[in-house]
Amino acid sequence: MRQLCELIDKGKLKNRDKILERLGRLKGRFPKARPFVKTDVTTTKRPKLEWSWDRAKYKHALAANGAYLYTKQSIRLDGS
Repeated sequence: MRQLCELIDKGKLKNRDKILERLGRLKGRFPKARPFVKTDVTTTKRPKLEWSWDRAKYKHALAANGAYLYTKQSIRLDGS
């Protein structure tokens, strides 16, 4: 996703349809991440890709599946 954003920012990828195609390929390649990522491609003269993770939804899904979180800092899912 970062590489795609870099291509767009550098002006190497300007066509909105091509950006959406590449975004679709990424979503196809990583289908489990799709529900946790929000994307938006602007329709201005120079397209821009904006994306963000829904971290709370991701952590909740991991906890619901019985997975453990491994991070640099200890994260408690119960909010305490």
